[in-house]
Amino acid sequence: MLPLPALTILLYISISYVSVLYISSKNASSNYPTLDRDDPRVITRRMNGLLKLTCFNILFIPYIQTFLYKDDTLSFMQAFIQLGLIPGFFRDQHFDLPTYYLDINMGIWIILILYVGPIIDLLLYYIIRGEKKLIFSDFKNEFNNIYSLRNYIFAPITEEIFYTSMLLNCYLNLCPIEMLSMRKLLWEPSLFFGIAHVHHMYEAFKIGDQNIITILINTMIQFSYTTLFGAFTNFVFLRTGGNLWACIFVHGLCNIMGFPGGSRVTLQLTINSDSDSDNDSHDEDKEGDDNAY
Repeated sequence: MLPLPALTILLYISISYVSVLYISSKNASSNYPTLDRDDPRVITRRMNGLLKLTCFNILFIPYIQTFLYKDDTLSFMQAFIQLGLIPGFFRDQHFDLPTYYLDINMGIWIILILYVGPIIDLLLYYIIRGEKKLIFSDFKNEFNNIYSLRNYIFAPITEEIFYTSMLLNCYLNLCPIEMLSMRKLLWEPSLFFGIAHVHHMYEAFKIGDQNIITILINTMIQFSYTTLFGAFTNFVFLRTGGNLWACIFVHGLCNIMGFPGGSRVTLQLTINSDSDSDNDSHDEDKEGDDNAY
């Protein structure tokens, strides 16, 4: 059982993030009841609210830890550095920018290796299409909007600060050492991250375009892979000695790649094959018409 002060702080960190999403977008949703989480007005309000909460919590959480620290030897600056916000600083307070940079690169390479199949599929897709400008237009359409700002930059930064750095530091600083193990540090904080995504069930139910069974299945799937991903970023944070930015880059890259889907190459080849078949049929019909005349 976690100590009550530690559990209280952990619940505050997790709940405050989700709560501010609804509090900050309340006015927008009340003025426009049909707005969902992907409406630009809701996104803007939520990012503004989360930005304010993040600025508050990166000062409040280290401050409160100095009072609750198990050995009474933690200063505010030490607790702040442990968050990992300052590139080059590790949890043990030493500064090593080259190693910090290498850890970030290692995290990126791990994700690229995990996604090597979809990456090769995407490259082959553009080669088959043979349109040089297509890749640039797709890149612009994908990243030049508020959705990419939220999904690929803002969400990875804020979620890793809250659900990786803050949660893990609370475990490490506020729980007795005999209670901690690598398994506990990997999986318990990640459950907070998984549960934090369950609120999407309410939003899906409110929109009303899915039945309850579909909503429940989608929620369970999302809970499962977000919990698993949370354990992975916890491992990265612990293995690198508190490299928060490695976790952020890993998170952002995973959001860009998304959940693996069907092959674009297979789809494009199918379209090309169907197109060729239609052209052959059209040519045969044309020849038949010419012969009739």
